[in-house]
Amino acid sequence: MATKDPINVPKEGTIRPLKERANLCAGLDLLPEGCRRFLRDNEAAFLAAPGSGHNHQFHKGGLADHYDELFAIAATLHRSLSDLRPLPFTLDEALLILFLHDLEKTWKRISADVPRDQTYYNLAHDQHGLQEQIIKDYGLAL
Repeated sequence: MATKDPINVPKEGTIRPLKERANLCAGLDLLPEGCRRFLRDNEAAFLAAPGSGHNHQFHKGGLADHYDELFAIAATLHRSLSDLRPLPFTLDEALLILFLHDLEKTWKRISADVPRDQTYYNLAHDQHGLQEQIIKDYGLAL
């Protein structure tokens, strides 16, 4: 039986802070300031959120783990594919799409004691509506 990667399974009751997620932090440096501001404004909820309703990354901090891993995969794939041929998108464009793709999970399954933005919490089950609201609120452009 395979064992779980200890990097992705936090000790009971612990959540790794954003600064310990090197791939996410490196990717955020390529993204518009609005993305970093969004995470500062919603850090407690983002870090508390599980990455899924069950199965993979179903633990507190799982969503942040998911983003950290995706940003690493995106950087590796973009670099590798760019070596083979010109790509019709930049790494920062790919990271912006990845940044927006699962943000509703920030509010879908967090416990009642976690601070939350009520507008975003109310939109958590409308992924497209939530993405549009965040794009507007944080001055992001696709």
